[in-house]
Amino acid sequence: MPALDYGKGAYSRKRGNLPELPVINMFVEQSGPDGIVMQSHKALVEVAEVGTGPVRAVLQKDGVFSGDRFVISGSGFYRNSTLIGIVDGSGVAYIVASDTEVVCGRGQTAYSYNGTDYQPIAFPDGAGVVTVAYTAGYWIFLRVDSDSWWFSAIGDARTIDPLDFATAESEPDSLRDVTVMDGVIYFFGSESIEPWAPANDPDLPYTPIQQRVYEQGVIATGCVVRTDNTIFMIGRDAITYRLADVPQAVSDDGIVERSNASTTHRLFLIEDERHKFVCQRHDENTMLLDVTTNEWNERQSYGRANWRAGPGLGDDETGKIWKLEGYIDAGGVFERRFRAGSRLAATAIINNLRLSAEVGTTEYLSGDYADPLIEMRDSRDAGNTWGDWEETSLGEQGGYRERVEWRALGMFDDPGMLFEFRVTDPVGFRLSAVEANAAGGGRSR
Repeated sequence: MPALDYGKGAYSRKRGNLPELPVINMFVEQSGPDGIVMQSHKALVEVAEVGTGPVRAVLQKDGVFSGDRFVISGSGFYRNSTLIGIVDGSGVAYIVASDTEVVCGRGQTAYSYNGTDYQPIAFPDGAGVVTVAYTAGYWIFLRVDSDSWWFSAIGDARTIDPLDFATAESEPDSLRDVTVMDGVIYFFGSESIEPWAPANDPDLPYTPIQQRVYEQGVIATGCVVRTDNTIFMIGRDAITYRLADVPQAVSDDGIVERSNASTTHRLFLIEDERHKFVCQRHDENTMLLDVTTNEWNERQSYGRANWRAGPGLGDDETGKIWKLEGYIDAGGVFERRFRAGSRLAATAIINNLRLSAEVGTTEYLSGDYADPLIEMRDSRDAGNTWGDWEETSLGEQGGYRERVEWRALGMFDDPGMLFEFRVTDPVGFRLSAVEANAAGGGRSR
């Protein structure tokens, strides 16, 4: 029997009762010119605790106030662990910086911090600010419930002339977000996207790029991410897009179904070595698009409805800030889980099920994890019901020839066979293949 297909990208579709193929805390990686493997994500390890939480925004950049970390935790704005001031509002939090000034807010008052003092910015008519961007000395402010935006004096977010504004012209829609790429400002409305380029006019330093309007709005504030000279967004239709000459859909029907079922949406970026993941957070799940492979996977925190990390790897309940490291997640269990299976044209007897996987690499010489385990369970009805978990070894340290195998699994028939695997011991895990009725080993076995 050939190798079984395993879920290289997370797939879940309620409509039609299709079998789910979750990829939990794992992701696909290229291996050689033609091969692929599935690797474990890294766990969450605490690096700081700031305020009482939840952590709403984090910014830390080289060249910005000596690389200090700025955080909105709860209703407080912090520099490292020092409370600088209070942030009002209940909208999506933002922190934006130049090399001399930091601006933050939560959909109401915008605040400026210059390293010495922290004060609210006097915005025209006392209106609220949705969010802010910075480019070439100008601070760009989006007004709440408006299609207009204001720009500051050069190098000074605190100085805004009431007449220094412009209006997104293509649609009479409210502006929800803004980002800057290659010096061009992209304004995201509820119905359209407008790019504006620099202009030699001090009265209006940016002008709309003609014939470059996208007829697709963004679903909410905080649903735009820029990385590798590319912009990703969640459209008003709940589809995730990569902006090109026209917006290109990068989410499948399962991701869109999750997005439509959620009342909240957020997009943010995390990086792990050469992999950059666009994280799409919903009410009850966080789906990750690997920009390198264009495959989706899911991050989960054990025993919780959703991954506990949000933008900047801040905790969604406490003031903790995390980094990606090791395989003990937030001090607890780190579950990696995936499925493999095959449709069957006729009845099949499965004598063994074998994984080509990482073995013998545990760092523990004694105790519970000196002989780490992987568990498997099977379904004979396309994932509607499951058998009990059965465990086998991933090998003690140095056991590089350990065979990861389950035997005498019995008879399977239509609609096919489906297997689910999980690893909860704090060890690295890599998967290369899943085989049913694999051939035996040589004499040295």
